[in-house]
Amino acid sequence: MVTDDFSQNLVESFLGNISVFLLNTLFPYVVTKLYGTDILGRYTYAYSIVMMTIFFASLGLDMGLLYYIPRKGNKYITSSFVLNFLSSSLIIAVLFIFNRDNTVRLMLPLIWFLSAEQIFFAIYRAKQNIKEFFWINTLSSLVLKVILTWVFCNVFGVNSLNIIIATYISTGLSLILYFINQRKMFESFIISKEVMAYSMPLIVGSMMTIIVNNIDMIMIGNILNKNAVAVYSVAAKIATFPSILLIVVNTVFPPIVAKLYHDGELEKLRNMYKLSARTLTAISSVIILIIVIFRKSILGYFGTEFIGGEYVIIYRGIGQLVNASVGSVWYIVSMTGRPKINMVGKILAALINTLLNLLLIPILGITGAALSSMIAIVFANILGYSIVKRILKVKVFRIV
Repeated sequence: MVTDDFSQNLVESFLGNISVFLLNTLFPYVVTKLYGTDILGRYTYAYSIVMMTIFFASLGLDMGLLYYIPRKGNKYITSSFVLNFLSSSLIIAVLFIFNRDNTVRLMLPLIWFLSAEQIFFAIYRAKQNIKEFFWINTLSSLVLKVILTWVFCNVFGVNSLNIIIATYISTGLSLILYFINQRKMFESFIISKEVMAYSMPLIVGSMMTIIVNNIDMIMIGNILNKNAVAVYSVAAKIATFPSILLIVVNTVFPPIVAKLYHDGELEKLRNMYKLSARTLTAISSVIILIIVIFRKSILGYFGTEFIGGEYVIIYRGIGQLVNASVGSVWYIVSMTGRPKINMVGKILAALINTLLNLLLIPILGITGAALSSMIAIVFANILGYSIVKRILKVKVFRIV
């Protein structure tokens, strides 16, 4: 039963996501100290381009599996991976032809690696096997990437290729382990129009989410320089910490939403949503206050040049606080069978973020990018909350 052991799964999700966050924060710290800010900036710029394509490469099938596995089992898993491989190959070929950045070209195959990982993640979430996923993800992927980055620097010297190779080895190993762990779930090849009709709008919605999260770094790299990308990426990563608990809930909650909603257990779903949103608001408020007060000291650990990202922490932190406070709104919209509404909301947020970046980055630099991101995230989450209020007929904060 997908709703069984919810508390245990939340604990496992919390420990796993905290580990991922800390390791993803440690990685740029190690790269900066060993390779310098410029190499970190070039790697982050290329990685952001890869990340902007992975949900398109997955064809929205990761969200489709989250929606259908609790209801129909393993039926569509094999076809999801085959379609993902075909779409990834096409995207890699097109980007290789039209993108002339050598670092980006070297990292393009990661589009398949990382999009396949997203599909595996959806399977683990739908099956409520959270602990197994994070054991593989943290140890074989993230920890190994940090270790190999350090080892290669000492053996081969300072070269950005070291970091790229470390990323391929660590991510490739994790995919092998995911497959071995989940090999019994692969069944016959079945393509369903129902699944594709549900998943296709989520391609756009997921792509828009990635744009909101990554377009600022790409535009900073094009308008300013790669050093500014490095400073912004570190500050933005620190600012996302208040929403870590939302990520924890989102790891576990979506398949439960789908199950409860389609079983007609709306009161139980309302109560779970209200409790999670109120808890997230209280804890995130405390965390963001601490981070804002000590922002200069935190950034100083990465180097004096990173202190220039202090306002990035403030603005991105406010956006993430609002994100955490409304809870899993866009997952609720999707898991209650409304992927097209999800798509429209995400498109609007991405357009706002992109247009504001074009306007504000030339004037305010990385602070302008952070302000643009804050406005887009606040807009998206207020919109999502207003939609969920109508779907579930619920008010989280009594007044609103």
